[in-house]
Order: sequence, then C-alpha cells, then structure tokens
Amino acid sequence: MNTTTLTPDEEAKWQVVEQYYDAWRKKNFSNVKFAANFCYKGPGKQQFNNAKDFLASASGLLSRITDIVVRKRFIQGDTIAVFYDFVTDIPSVGVIDTAGLYTVKNGELASIDNYFDPTTLHAFRAQMANASK
Repeated sequence: MNTTTLTPDEEAKWQVVEQYYDAWRKKNFSNVKFAANFCYKGPGKQQFNNAKDFLASASGLLSRITDIVVRKRFIQGDTIAVFYDFVTDIPSVGVIDTAGLYTVKNGELASIDNYFDPTTLHAFRAQMANASK
C-alpha cells in the first residue's frame, strides 16, 4: 500500500474509507458514517441513491467477503482513489480486483464509484444462488 505521509485532513478522510472497509471485514456497517445524500455507482447500471438501498444490495455479498486488501491509494481534496482486492471465500471467484473512487465530505462517506469486471460479480452471485439451493 502507498505509505506516503498524509496531512491530518487527508488522514481523517482516509479513516472514513478505512472504516467502510472494516465494516466489510467485520460484517457490520453500523459505524460507517454515510452522508444523507450518499450515492453508489458500480459497473453497468448498478446505482443506489441512498445508503439503505446500497446496504440492502451489499448484504448478499457480506457473508462471502473475507478481506479487503488495499494495494494503492491516492488522495486529492475530497476524493480518494483506491486500488484494492475484494477477497471472497468462493474458489471460483477468489479475488475481485477493484478500483474505487470515494468522496468524503464533512467526515461522511458521500459517494462511492466502484470499477471492476462485472462478470466476476455475476459468477459470485451465481455461486451464492447455487449455495442457497
């Protein structure tokens, strides 16, 4: 991971994103500070205009995520760009290579734009559907 020294403002913004990653690891989003106008955009047409709908969609993936490994981060103003591995416990899926753009404002997560190969997510959801049969 990028070990560049951060300013206090950058560190505070990074901690908001790191808290979001910890929520995936701990499978509990209650401590994540989402902005009232939070917006999520993923590959294709995947989009949510509030945290409640985003978390409802993410809940299906939550039990199968084992870790998030940050490879590189860049911070400029309110925007944090992160390249990371979304690690699953499904052998046929394994690691989902992801790039995320996060906007942090007033100590809250205002938006997430995630970029990854959507075929990986389709394989992930297919495995979850098969597991529930």
